[in-house]
Amino acid sequence: LVIEIICRLIDCASQVSKVHQNPPDIYRNQGEKAEITCSHQIDDYFVILWYRQTNNDMKLLGYMSYDSANKETEVTVQISGDARKGETCTLTTEELSLNSSAVYFCAASQHSDVNCCVSVQKPPRPWFFHLSITDHTLHLY
Repeated sequence: LVIEIICRLIDCASQVSKVHQNPPDIYRNQGEKAEITCSHQIDDYFVILWYRQTNNDMKLLGYMSYDSANKETEVTVQISGDARKGETCTLTTEELSLNSSAVYFCAASQHSDVNCCVSVQKPPRPWFFHLSITDHTLHLY
C-alpha cells in the first residue's frame, strides 16, 4: 500500500506539467464575464474538474466528462468543451461581482469520482491563479 501511494504521488508530480490553465491574467469590470481554459496531455484522462476556493472553503463547481458538462447545483458558471487529451475545457463566469473573488483552478482526472482516483490539478499551488475584484475592476492573476 505504501509503495502504491508513493508511486501515485510520483506519477502525479510528473503529470502536473501536462495540465495547462489559461490565461494567467484577466482584467474585467463588474457585470462582465471571464473565461478560463484548461487542457491536458495525459493519456487515459477524460475528466476535468473545476474548483473555486475562498478563504478556507473549497467548492467543486462541476466537471466535464468527455464532452458532457456536469455542474453542481446553485453554481452560476458554465462549463463547456471537451476533457479528452489535447482538447480544451472552458469555465465561464457570467455577470462578475465582488462575490466572484476567489481562486479558480482545474484538475485532470481519470474519473469524475474525486474520492476514487488520482487527479492532477493545475496550478499545483492554487494561489497561482487568483481572481480578485475591486469596486470597479476584476483582476484575474
